[in-house]
Amino acid sequence: MDNVIVHVGCPSIMDSKDLAAHAASCGADAISAVCPSFVKPSSLDALVLYLQEVASAAPSLPFYYYHIPKLTGITYQINDLLGKVKQNIPSFRGVKFSDVNLMEFSLCVHAYKEYDFLYGVDEQLLGALAFGAHGAVGSTYNYLGKITGDLVKAFEDGNIQNARNIQFCIQEFLIYVFDMGWGLPEFKDIMSLFSGIPLGPSRLPLVSSIRSDHHDAIKDRIKKMDSV
Repeated sequence: MDNVIVHVGCPSIMDSKDLAAHAASCGADAISAVCPSFVKPSSLDALVLYLQEVASAAPSLPFYYYHIPKLTGITYQINDLLGKVKQNIPSFRGVKFSDVNLMEFSLCVHAYKEYDFLYGVDEQLLGALAFGAHGAVGSTYNYLGKITGDLVKAFEDGNIQNARNIQFCIQEFLIYVFDMGWGLPEFKDIMSLFSGIPLGPSRLPLVSSIRSDHHDAIKDRIKKMDSV
């Protein structure tokens, strides 16, 4: 792997700092942290202090903030956050932006050209690329990596119609997944199915509802995407 970014975010800041230091000792290329979501920061300044403390445990590594408000409940504007981290976290390198607010994403890309902005909503990647995303990090890329790579290449080559077709196919597959009520534990099962590597079940309390009779339908849908 050319770049390994280790996520170190934890409910406990001491655990986060320990993981950050460990990542640095192992030769990681960068670290990332999500905001604590059980005991939440009381203000934007408190969030910046938390991120500063975590980043300080591995000062030699680029640091990325993982913004996923749907799960954390933290809705501070990233544009405001970046203005503060720029002054307080020398190792700050960018954001994994996992939110559907493409206007906010676009404003950040435009205003902070020195940072990397990695998009994390798989079904809207093409829109993020149009607004200047530097890359993407998403759970479905573990089994939709090839077709997503094809989407990025089509966009970079200026073949927008082909990129749209691929994005639509990805959206159709994800609608199927979401309609089935599937999420992270099922994604891990799908990864096992397509990699041939028995990854085992997700940790509790996540429990997969995929049955063996779902396998053929999943394979057929992904095979259909490969023919785009």
